[in-house]
Amino acid sequence: MSGCTETPEEIRGLESRLVGEWQNQEMSYEILTFYNDGTYNVTEGETANWSTAAGGKLWMYGLLYSYALSENNTVLTITQDSFTRAYRKLSG
Repeated sequence: MSGCTETPEEIRGLESRLVGEWQNQEMSYEILTFYNDGTYNVTEGETANWSTAAGGKLWMYGLLYSYALSENNTVLTITQDSFTRAYRKLSG
């Protein structure tokens, strides 16, 4: 099980745009460590599943990206090949 790799600068811009659209306003979020088996590590010893029930695909910089929201709409994941980042909304 491998973690995510360093994100190229242009992908960071895409992430910012998607996260901003997803939040719809100024809200705090945290980056989670995302693993390729479809789980993310929330806190030590606690793992939660995520779903592609909401989300989609888009082309950018000649590459296909996928993004998905968790069932409770609190986690956004962005994937391109082996690299995946996950964001979780912080309450308050």
